[in-house]
Amino acid sequence: METKEVLVSFSDGDMHGDCIRKISLQCLDCKHLYSNLMSCAAFPDGIPEIILGGGWDHSKAFEGDEGVRYESKDIKL
Repeated sequence: METKEVLVSFSDGDMHGDCIRKISLQCLDCKHLYSNLMSCAAFPDGIPEIILGGGWDHSKAFEGDEGVRYESKDIKL
């Protein structure tokens, strides 16, 4: 799956910052994605790297997604 480089802010205890990382266009287009770009309704504790990095089509089931899968937010990037 295609990816796009985006700026992601993070906070982990005393560490705070920004980084640029590749995120799948499917995730970026999904209505379930949270504003932190790293978690969503299917994976509130963090999207698995294989999905976030574009290695898995999340319109298909993935272990732990509780049946929440990719749905377009109907806004084109």
